[in-house]
Amino acid sequence: MLLVGIWNGGFSDESVANSNLHVMRFLGLCLEDDVPDHFILSRFRTRLTIARAWDGLLEKINHPNRDDESDAQTAMRVIEVIQPVVDTEARWLKKNDKSVFGYKQHTLFNNNGLVLAVETTGANCHDSKPLPLRQLQRNHLITKVRYVVERTFGSKILRYCGLAKVHAWHILQAMAYNLKRLPKLYSDQSSKNQNL
Repeated sequence: MLLVGIWNGGFSDESVANSNLHVMRFLGLCLEDDVPDHFILSRFRTRLTIARAWDGLLEKINHPNRDDESDAQTAMRVIEVIQPVVDTEARWLKKNDKSVFGYKQHTLFNNNGLVLAVETTGANCHDSKPLPLRQLQRNHLITKVRYVVERTFGSKILRYCGLAKVHAWHILQAMAYNLKRLPKLYSDQSSKNQNL
């Protein structure tokens, strides 16, 4: 249900729970079934966040399509700023003379454009900091492929505070993106194999 919310333009948990018949059928639910409400969805997402399970879920989705690329799990140090009633893990960034407060999503993907790993940092972390030199050189070579993925994850206003919750949202987006792309990739690969 969380993935359906993303596939449908970022439905809130409440909207997913009360969505249309097509969505209910996709989820395997009948009109007579009890549909989980938005509290259950929120608690489920929170439990996965606390258990730090999101990265593992993305890895499971990518497992059948893994190539030889290394994981991009990089430890990031975030300088803590204590301010009341403010997300203490978010950071300020000035871009095109506009100040933005929030987080940045760093994404590693393969040649098929599937997301392999996601790192979430404060907005002030430059894109090159989580990446080794070899990865920076590779990114330069695949700029056109990167564009397809990056425009999907463009800047959005999130409803979540805290690095762990924002990272969970980023991983959920990556999972939804990969699952949406996989059928076409498998179909294209099957056609290519038949032509050989």
